[in-house]
Amino acid sequence: MIYAESDFLLAIIKKGDWLKTSAQKIYAENKGDITTSIAAIIEIALIYDRLNLNIENVIDSIFKIVHVEGMTTEEGAEVAHLIQEEKLSVFDAFHAVLSRGLPIASSEHVYDKIGKQRIKLEKRQIVTFIG
Repeated sequence: MIYAESDFLLAIIKKGDWLKTSAQKIYAENKGDITTSIAAIIEIALIYDRLNLNIENVIDSIFKIVHVEGMTTEEGAEVAHLIQEEKLSVFDAFHAVLSRGLPIASSEHVYDKIGKQRIKLEKRQIVTFIG
């Protein structure tokens, strides 16, 4: 088993990359035994979002070539949809999906917009204890 970092994944996915030949060789030697993490998915989503590229396609591609620890293919697709179609930030999209139905304690109104249950921080009174 090997762990794939974002530069490896991008080299495999992108049409042209200076690391593509090497990455393809490593992929061929380890196909089916490659894993990555949510951190790599977040990093790639941030890059694609900044460049205004299709996040849905790249996340779908990643799930087809490696196993992603801590996230299902369906969750990856939902994250991509929230970023691409609902215009959530990368981090808000991941929080929305990885909350897995739990209420989200946040001041971010985007969760209301997409129907996620939110515990509104802005309506809570803060009590300071001195002691």
